[in-house]
Amino acid sequence: MNKFREIVTAWRNRWNPTPEMTELAEKRLAICATCPARKEVIKDVDFFVLCDICGCPLEAKSHSPAKGACPTGLWDKVDNQYSKILNT
Repeated sequence: MNKFREIVTAWRNRWNPTPEMTELAEKRLAICATCPARKEVIKDVDFFVLCDICGCPLEAKSHSPAKGACPTGLWDKVDNQYSKILNT
């Protein structure tokens, strides 16, 4: 999957997620909450919490359909549990 398509699909999933994607996104965001690359651009506004490595807003990135979308590999373990709904 190319990056443009991944980003568009992640936003679409964010706006209209399946129950499985919601569950996965919540687990991914829990991992991001402790990551040193998590960057709050505007305090207390979820939309403005970014990954400082790739620059993606985490609210959308967490809904990515791509397995291994985290640039640091922190999502790999949880992604393996949801491989049925993710693209490899």
